[in-house]
Order: sequence, then structure tokens, then C-alpha cells
Amino acid sequence: SGARLIQSFSSNNGLGTRSRHMGQVVQDIRCAKNASILIIVSLVTVFIVTSQADEWWPHFVVSGKLMQPTQNLEPLEYDIELNIANDDEGSFSGDVDIFVKFKSPSKNALGRMMADCLGKRCSNQADSERRDRINLHKFRGLEIEARSINIMAGKSISELRAGKGAKLSFKPAMLESYEVVTIDLIKNMPAEQYGMISFKYKTTIDSRLYQGYIFNPIRGEKEWYGASRIRTFEAHHLLPCFSDPNLKAKINLRVVHQLKGAIVISNAHTEDTLQPREVIFEQTSAAIPISSFAFAIGPYHRMVKSPSMDQSMMKDSIEVNFFEPNGHSGESEFALEIAIKAFAWFKKHYEQEHTAYPLRHINLVAVPSNDKWRISDGLGIGLIDHDLLLIDDDISSPQRRIEAALNVALVISRQWFGHLVVPKSVEDSWITEGLAMHTALRIVDQIEPQFKADQYVTNQYYRHIAMKLRNDRDAKIPPRDLVFMEQLKSKRVFDLIRANIV
Repeated sequence: SGARLIQSFSSNNGLGTRSRHMGQVVQDIRCAKNASILIIVSLVTVFIVTSQADEWWPHFVVSGKLMQPTQNLEPLEYDIELNIANDDEGSFSGDVDIFVKFKSPSKNALGRMMADCLGKRCSNQADSERRDRINLHKFRGLEIEARSINIMAGKSISELRAGKGAKLSFKPAMLESYEVVTIDLIKNMPAEQYGMISFKYKTTIDSRLYQGYIFNPIRGEKEWYGASRIRTFEAHHLLPCFSDPNLKAKINLRVVHQLKGAIVISNAHTEDTLQPREVIFEQTSAAIPISSFAFAIGPYHRMVKSPSMDQSMMKDSIEVNFFEPNGHSGESEFALEIAIKAFAWFKKHYEQEHTAYPLRHINLVAVPSNDKWRISDGLGIGLIDHDLLLIDDDISSPQRRIEAALNVALVISRQWFGHLVVPKSVEDSWITEGLAMHTALRIVDQIEPQFKADQYVTNQYYRHIAMKLRNDRDAKIPPRDLVFMEQLKSKRVFDLIRANIV
């Protein structure tokens, strides 16, 4: 039943009540054993995931709803060039080419007329949209150079890359909006042709890399590291784009920097083993959500596998890489071993024809600490707070090992629930987050049963609420937390978390 659920979800590349496949999903849920517990466990998981950021779980907050991107075109590829400044502040600029396919207008003229008259959208959103308007998402902390905007149309992407397409004229773009860049064309989009939308942009103080320092015990000093950290519907915080995870595209990345001794890690693979200050990554082998795009930069070195686990046992030989900060050699062995076991477990239990992992590798990276967001990930990459990941056999506590195992398992789970299977809208993010969290607990519980991961998580959450009440008797504890505490006392939640429903 779990396999049928995943196939139903992935067939529409999304989850949510608006999915046209939800009828089949509901039928599958009814057929699943103990399926009535699914929503309860997901809600319990939301309680855990929305907890404080100082615990091991990430601080997950659903952001405001974004305006729908343009529906009359489909993004196919992103060519991204990032120039990272040498100022230790995480500022950068970028050149972006977005290759799209302009869709044909619908023949439902009556539907369009009724939508225009009633001021409502018809069943097909593309029917009611203006075919001379392009809406891009852009965070307020990004500045687009108005003169750099260029739009072309051609018969193929290769023709556009060669500069042989026809230039499309447009009115001055509206760049001052909080989250949208509106470009009005002089004429309608040429149907069934390919297009290229090009522009340059730079970051301001509100939108930079999450950056910080990691202590190098060998050199006795701190060294600078930076990383991108975005949530599922926040790709426009990193670059202007069509910020909808259901719009998947292939990504070409080129990074230029002046940071001495630094290397760049991203979703894709690079042949530059020594990593000069201009790094060109291979195109992602599969179309991925733009929100899955992520990268890190700093003086890293790579560990390819753990000595206690042979990757050759894994189907299709997925390469698991771990990038350690300088001076912390060997401290990733525990997390790397957990990652390999978790990946093998996930592929064995969940991978189906429609949800096969599309890449040949996954990169795990230890990044600087940040109290607001401890974990960020994309398809093929996981960025985890080094304080909750690296293990020193001489001084690391058992609690830290549990946290490291849970963090790694959560990143692996999100490869499926969050990047391969994406939420239909921001309101549906709790579904993929809940399933990823639940699956991470199951993975750790099975590969490291001595950790008692479910009990550890619930105890941590219980203590968090209890400390609030102890420190402030007038503290306003949400009713859901009080109900959850009663469940913890009766240990009912343990049965829910252990329920074999996915």
C-alpha cells in the first residue's frame, strides 16, 4: 500500500488537495493497513518539527503564499553563474539564463471569455492568463539590473545558447515588488517555441549566504565557510526564478570566487578535483525543483566512504560523499556510515519505478552553526550544522551520536519526501515534512535500535515544554502542546510513531 501511495503522489509530482490524482490517493489510503493513523502521526510529527531550533530538529515555518508563477510557459533548464565576493560576508552576484518552452494557448475560448467576464480563473489557469506577461519570483534582498534583462525566442535551446534567436521586446520591468518581477511583452509569447530569459542580479544585506566560522584545531584558528539555506518554496531567496517545486528543470552551475583554499560543493558533480577559483559543474542528470538547488563553499576535504561499510553492497552504486571542514579529519565516519545504511534502507523499502533516485551520488556537508536553521538540503546534497553532525570518538556524547544519526536520516528521507515527491502548495508542506520526519525515525530505529530514537525525540520535546512551564508559570502553552504532553505521559505517542503505516 505504501508503494501505491508513493506512485500516486509522484504521478502528479506533488501532494495536496488540488491534485487531480487525490481520488486515487484517498482510495489507496483507505486500502492501507492502519491508515487511519496516518494523519494523526503526521500531526504529531508537525508538533515535533515546529519545535525550537536549539533541538536537533529543524525549525520549520510555513512562509506566506507566493503568487503563482507564469503558467503559459514551462522552465526546462537554468544556466547559473555565481560570483562570490571575497569579503567574508556571504555576498554574491549572479548571471542567470532560464530556458523555457512557451505553451500553446488553449482552444477553450468560451472558458477564457467567461473567466474574463466573471473575474475568476477558469479550470485551466493558463487559459485566463495574459500571454504577454511573465512573472518571476524574487526576494526583496535581490536586486536585478534592469538593463541586463533580455528575452529571446527560438526553435531550440541550442539555437538560443548560440545567440541566434529572435529578441522579444518588452516594457520596462516592474522590479520594486516584494516577491515578483513582472515583465510585459509587446507581443504575445510565440506558441510552441523555446525562450531564454536572461538577467544579472546581486544580493543585498537581506539575502546572502548563511556564513560563519568553524574552528580548525590543527591551525588553532577559525576559518570562514558559507552555504545556501532555503526551504521548499524559498528558491527566490537565492536567485530570481520560477519558485514552484512542481516546476522541475535541469541546472547548469558555474561558480567564480576569490577565496583562497576554498572548494565549492553543489547538487551536481564536477571533474575539478583541485577546484580552481572557477568551478564548472556538470548538468544535473535529471530535472529537479529549483528549490532543490543548494551549494556550500569553504576549505573542505572529502571522505568518500566509511571504512566500516562497503558501498558496493548498494544497488546501482550510489556514491555517498562527506565533506569535512579542515582540521576535523575522521569526524565524519560515523555520519557517513549512517548515511550509507539509511540510503540502502530507503532504496530497499521505498524505491519504486516512479520514485527511483535519479542521481549517482549524494553529498553531505558540515556547515557553520546557525540558530535559526540547522539543516538545509536539496536533491543530491545535505547541509547540516557541524555541531550536530561531526563525531569525535574521544569526547562526543551518546546524545550527540543520536542527533547526528537523526539529522543524516532526515536528509536522506527528504531526498524522497520533499525533492522527488514535492508538496503541491506551501500549505501542503506539512505532508512531506511529516513523512520525512516519520521515516527518519523509522530508519534510525531499525539500523541503530540501541538509540531508541523515538523515545529520545519525544523526551526532548516533553522537556522543552516542561522547562517553559517551570521558568514561567504564566507562559502561554498552546493547547496542542498540552494535549501532546498528556499523550507523552501515557506513552501513546510511542505506539503512533512505531505504527507501520508507510
